[in-house]
Amino acid sequence: MLDNELISLIRIDSSDVLIKSPALAEFILGRVFSVDTILQIVETALKKLDEYYVDDDEFLRLAKGLLKFSLYGRWIKTKRDNDAIESFYDNNRTLSFASGDPLFWVQRSICNMHLEHFDISYRFVDTAYGLAKKMPRFDPYQIENHHARLMLTQSRDQGVSADGSREREALKLLQGILDRKSADLYHPFSVMRVFAEIVDRHAKSLDAVQSASLKASIDDAVKYLNKARPGGRFRNLPELKDRLKRASKRLVA
Repeated sequence: MLDNELISLIRIDSSDVLIKSPALAEFILGRVFSVDTILQIVETALKKLDEYYVDDDEFLRLAKGLLKFSLYGRWIKTKRDNDAIESFYDNNRTLSFASGDPLFWVQRSICNMHLEHFDISYRFVDTAYGLAKKMPRFDPYQIENHHARLMLTQSRDQGVSADGSREREALKLLQGILDRKSADLYHPFSVMRVFAEIVDRHAKSLDAVQSASLKASIDDAVKYLNKARPGGRFRNLPELKDRLKRASKRLVA
């Protein structure tokens, strides 16, 4: 009975959500509807925004926000859900506010990283970089941060690279971000935590080359953190440094 009453508040064909509270709308969507249906509602809304409101900055920000994978990731649990979210991004790739936006392709890459489709995820990173190069004022910070997370996530989920080069390249990207940005370093700091997760999962299976290289990368990360000023949204800098130091001690140089 309750679910039927909740369904009446959503008009799927017109993508109307008859609720003023975003939190309540999200609860109802997640409780009552399948991922397929949720994405259908959003896709219909995006097409309307593209057709009628593309020149309105406020609606444009809304549209781009609706393309963020973080809105849907917690609902993706089955193969059918995986297929639905992949189709969602594929169907929306030609929208005027998506096709030429590097950050849309970052979202597609994040989606495929979540699904462990790493090769495809890297291709979308390349697309994002290519578009960003055509935009002189575009700061590739978000692309680089995701690229680093992608490489470290692959190492965590599939194993450390044979010579440690992937992990070193990820750290290099993060160092580049830290060198040129001084405010709100929440995202690069959060990515650095994945180094410790790699050690947790693979410390006992690394050979001498992998162990030494990974240890060197983690030690370099700690050096950068020692120079960083706490602040912004990241409140656990001491805890992160301690976590990485403990991870380093588990590795044999």
